[in-house]
Parts: sequence; structure tokens; C-alpha cells
Amino acid sequence: MVFTYLIYILTLFLSMGISFFQRNLKSLIDHKDSYKFISLIPIVLISSLRSNSVGTDSDNYYILFTDRIDSWNFLEQPFLTLLNFEPLFYFLVKSLKLLNTDFTVLLFIISTIVWTLIYLSTINRVKYFYHVIFFSLTLGFLFFTFNGVRQSIALSFVFLSVNYFIDSKKKKFFLTIFVASLFHYSAILLIPIIWFISKINFQKAHWIIIFFIAFMIPERVFYSSINYIFSYFPFYSNYINNIIQDGYGLSTITFGVFLNYIILLLPLLYFKVSKINSYNKLIFNISFFGALLYIIFSGNMIFQRFVVYFTFFQIFQYSLIFDYLKKINKKYDKMILTLFFFIVFLIKIFVNDSGVSPYIFN
Repeated sequence: MVFTYLIYILTLFLSMGISFFQRNLKSLIDHKDSYKFISLIPIVLISSLRSNSVGTDSDNYYILFTDRIDSWNFLEQPFLTLLNFEPLFYFLVKSLKLLNTDFTVLLFIISTIVWTLIYLSTINRVKYFYHVIFFSLTLGFLFFTFNGVRQSIALSFVFLSVNYFIDSKKKKFFLTIFVASLFHYSAILLIPIIWFISKINFQKAHWIIIFFIAFMIPERVFYSSINYIFSYFPFYSNYINNIIQDGYGLSTITFGVFLNYIILLLPLLYFKVSKINSYNKLIFNISFFGALLYIIFSGNMIFQRFVVYFTFFQIFQYSLIFDYLKKINKKYDKMILTLFFFIVFLIKIFVNDSGVSPYIFN
């Protein structure tokens, strides 16, 4: 276990350290800005060189790559293939199989795509890239990529799509979300949801009231509403009934859930950061929308896989907060929060978040 801690902590400090030398991400005109991309190399390597036992779902992807994918032929069974695999992920895996590559190559390509997109998502948005690296790791996104492999690719495209949405580049926004859905079909639902979230114009007091109501109302009320809506869609209603009736909707407040409540609601203390510009406002809205969904569905593992599309925007939310704290020289706030999130990082390793412990090289 000591080795596992050392690997992840070394990755965190090494990536942040490299990024620290070229801190101002907004100076894109300077060719030296590409130096920041080097800071992602330790993360990509640690993601690529892991054993297929590292990550809750990694072994299933290993079996898919080495054996299961061979039994599927898109030309012979196009409809069934698309029901079982998202197109771009299928063709990526199939192409690498035809090239007779190793599973490590697949992990390397996937991690390169994911972290390159995160880098591109922060350009001209977050000032200090090492903040993004810090929260990508401490909030558990790195660990999530070990488990939700296809969804992590889709989510990284969604991160980038928000930039296009803010810049009113509608075609690029739709195209980016569409590409995301070719890695995970669920991403297509974010087109209307992000548009809806962008229309939210709540003040801090409004969010506090909404969160309070979400905590107070019994979750069965929400599940009954969902059940009613899906009763008009027979194909899906049985699936939804199974999710709810099999006990997924019964929530208990564990230490992990309580800790997540703190992490999700803590940005309320720095709500003024959301007022700086339209990008900040949208990032805060998406993150708080995710917090609301987490409070409502915290006991439902199926719905939680969709909620992460919103909660992982806290990577950028907290990065913006840290940029602000550095600007106004709030050293103690930043030190306390840094320590808190580093402890969260250690806890995630200890509890084997997303199956990341122990870390074993391939």
C-alpha cells in the first residue's frame, strides 16, 4: 500500500511541479506555453502502464480487447454491434487489434485523448494549469478514468464543448457533444441540459434554499416522479422500475457521502467567483446542478454514473476559485483548502476509489 501512495503522490507532485514552471496558461501566444503539456506526461504514463487489475472495470476492458471484440463484426452485424459498443470506441479497439498492438497501447491512446482535451478545455479559461492538475487528481477524475473508461473520454469532450458554448460556436458545440456520444451514448443528453443550465440565474441564497429543500424532501418523491414520467415510455419504464425497486434508490449517509456533500457545497463560500464572467457562471451552474443531483440520487449507483457529467466540472470550479484566491492573495484560504483536498486524495486511495489500489504496473 505504501508503494501505491508513493506512485500517486509522486504523479501529483511531478505533474504540478512541471506545470508550475510555466504557470500562466492564458499566454497562449507564447510558444513556450506548449511546455505545460509536458506536465501531463506523468499522468498519461501512470494511466497507461497500469495492470488490468487496477480500476474497477479495467479487467472487463482487457477481456474485451483481448478476446470479446473478435466475436463482433460491424459489417456482418451493424445493428447489434452498435447496441453493444459506441462506434468510435469500437473502431478504436478494432483498429488496434488489427495492428496487433498490446492493451497498454489502447490505454495510452485513451489517456492521451482525455488529458489533451482537459488541457485544451482550460486554455484562456483557467490561469494556472497546475490548479487543474491538482483538482483533476484530488477530486478523483484520474481514478475515474481507470474505471469509466469510455465515459471519461466522453466527459473530456464535454469539458471542451462548454468552451464552444460560451463562445457561441454552436456548430462546434453540437459536433463536440456528438463526438462524445460516439464514445458514450449518454453524452448526447447533455445538449439540452447544458442549454437549460446556461439559463439559470440564481443567486447564492437561491442555491442554498434549493439544496436545503433537496435534503429535506424524501427521495422517494423524486423516484415516484421519475417512475411516472417513464411510464409513458414502456421500453424504458421496466428498466427504471428495476433500478428503483432493487434498492438502488435507498440512500444512507456514509462518511464518503457526507464528505462529498462538503466538497460539492464548499464553493458556495466563494460564490462571487461565479460573477466574474460568463464562463465562471456556467461552470458554477453546472457544478451546482451536479451537486443537486448528487443530493437527490446519492444512493443510486446507476444515476450517479450520469451525475458525474456535472460533478466533475468541479475540477474547473475549484481551479477558478484558486485562481481568484491567488489573485487577491488569500494565502490561508488556499493553504487550508489545499491540505483538505490532499487529505481527500489520500482517503480516495485508502478506500480504493474506482478500484485504484493497490497500484500494479503491467
